[in-house]
Amino acid sequence: MHWNARAVSSASDNQTPRASQAQLQHENSSIPEFQADSALAMARKIFGSQKSQAFKDRATSAIPGGGCRDTTGTNSSNIFPAPLIPVLGIIGIELPGQDVCNKLLETYFASVHWFSLVVYEPKFRGRYTAVVGSGLASRSDRGFLLLLLMVLIMGCWYTPNTTRNLGLPPQEMDGLRNRLLAVVQRDFMELMDEDSLEFVQVCALLGSFYLYHGKPRSSFSILGAATKTSQAMDLHRDSSARRSFEDVEERKRVWWTIYTWDRFATITYGRPLGINAKDCNVTMPSEIIENIHFDPSFPPAMVCLSTYQYHLNHVYRIVSPILEDIYGMRTSSNLDSSSELPKMVSTANRALLEWHQDLPPQLSFDHLSDLTADSSAEQKMHALQALSLQLTYDNLLIVIHRPLLAGQGQGDRPSDVSGTSPASQFSDDVREIGLKRCLGSALRISNLQRKQNLFVLARSSHLVSFMGMNLFTASVVLFICALSDTLSDTAQEAKRGLKRTLQMQKALSNHASLSLQCSMILEDLVQLILKREMEEMLRDDSVGIGGISSEVAPDGAENGMEGVQPEGNGSQSEGHPGAYSTALGAGSGCVPNPESSHFTQSLLTLQRVFQDSSAMRHSADDMGPTHDYGNFIPPHDGLDPNGQSNANDIGFIDNMFTRVEDIGQFWLWDAGNFNFQS
Repeated sequence: MHWNARAVSSASDNQTPRASQAQLQHENSSIPEFQADSALAMARKIFGSQKSQAFKDRATSAIPGGGCRDTTGTNSSNIFPAPLIPVLGIIGIELPGQDVCNKLLETYFASVHWFSLVVYEPKFRGRYTAVVGSGLASRSDRGFLLLLLMVLIMGCWYTPNTTRNLGLPPQEMDGLRNRLLAVVQRDFMELMDEDSLEFVQVCALLGSFYLYHGKPRSSFSILGAATKTSQAMDLHRDSSARRSFEDVEERKRVWWTIYTWDRFATITYGRPLGINAKDCNVTMPSEIIENIHFDPSFPPAMVCLSTYQYHLNHVYRIVSPILEDIYGMRTSSNLDSSSELPKMVSTANRALLEWHQDLPPQLSFDHLSDLTADSSAEQKMHALQALSLQLTYDNLLIVIHRPLLAGQGQGDRPSDVSGTSPASQFSDDVREIGLKRCLGSALRISNLQRKQNLFVLARSSHLVSFMGMNLFTASVVLFICALSDTLSDTAQEAKRGLKRTLQMQKALSNHASLSLQCSMILEDLVQLILKREMEEMLRDDSVGIGGISSEVAPDGAENGMEGVQPEGNGSQSEGHPGAYSTALGAGSGCVPNPESSHFTQSLLTLQRVFQDSSAMRHSADDMGPTHDYGNFIPPHDGLDPNGQSNANDIGFIDNMFTRVEDIGQFWLWDAGNFNFQS
């Protein structure tokens, strides 16, 4: 699907002979083609084209692009293998025993690998078996050893606290994870200078670990390092260099992982795209069958997981152009830059719909039944991938339609003959369509809990914080729809959806601090809706003769109950510091006409809640969690016959380190970001 490809200008007929002649001259020339190489690389090519050895022994380590650079990304296929020494002499610590490593890898491949295919299992398994079986490695294997440590760290994070089968008490598991992480952090910068594929893989896993479990800002910086290192290694280009099939496929996997991470970061943080798609010509990875079991007590299970990566890559390619334009429009006051936005959104929406309809059955969330106790490992992984793709799809629909909502709800202002409100250059019909599509996506996300067993499985995987992020975005949409027109049928539907998203966030709260913080904010938002609903129901617009209420209030008649603020905090639950005004001027003590309490006002109220909740969390950084939702888990038929209602069964609570304002897509709801006014 190439709806978003910009046309490349072609030479006219009278220019073609000249171009052909120049091409022939170039082909007959002894000067090589440089493309976009550095000055040092051009010099190297010139010497090579002249078959000169003069450049070979020159020192170049201080020159950008110099030094001994191996863009294959691995030293595993060196002609002259380096001597093997104990692992302790390379990374400073011993690896855990092989039994422990096998079980941690089992957890990693069950909980993380299907979500981020940065590891190429066939090559990884061979190198892992050689290193762990002997306890020896060469110094050139340091990158792989750090990658192995990062995989073990992720395995530690998602391994349940009931680790008797590992022979380690829970506190030892935390200690092991911290020791391994300290080594990765210590050697990270030194590995960066090696231009190795393992460094990019370590970046992908460490950045993902930080994003979801404590350091989202560090994750964004690590993405930059991964992107630039990938480009330095030419991962973004299909190369004619002679490489094995496995090397080529591994490079493709790693590059597309970085590409999708870059697009995801733009949506999450509200930052510019870091990769220009025009610079990339890498084809999609092949479909590879992988053995997902490392525990020898399980028979091999061969699963194809790369189909998921293909469809994930494709959906981000669809939205990349409009993401770039949306980000640019936020900082531009030029109305011309957004005049084509409705057409672009419509085109992207059609492309996304076609992408969603073309998903294979095993990756289509709508076509899946819920998991059962008899579901195979393959079915579980494909179901988790289907859930991930569905969340990505609905979140992207919300993101691309969000700019169309600028000026939404200004129905009390006169429109011109074209039906366009002075507050927005978009017609009311365009804004209404955008809001309906956002609401539809939010309601679909709110219904994820219908597949309860899949939901329970997902919350013990690397998908847990990703679910929390998307649930929060959906909740914000539902809140805006409910607050904008509190007594409408749409508001009632939105409130039911908001109840479901809040329940799911609470069920995730003992697994990810993001969801815990989101739950607190959502409780504040629910109170705002109830307060606004009460004001609307008790509102006395005007009473005419005989007590008949008039729909149109005369000037100066908006008194009644609107200016009355409740005394005390009887309607607030413990942990909520104060009430938020639903009026346009928050804290003014008066509520405007309901006709003006629409989208923009809801955004301003929402921002006030965000700011106050952020300030409250920052002032209580050392207090720890104040809510415990350990028993708030939806009933399920049970993948685990012993049940999973005890939050302590999962060993990866991140102690409130991840802040929702960092990865909660707050930038989408800043009223000033999409204010296309002249």
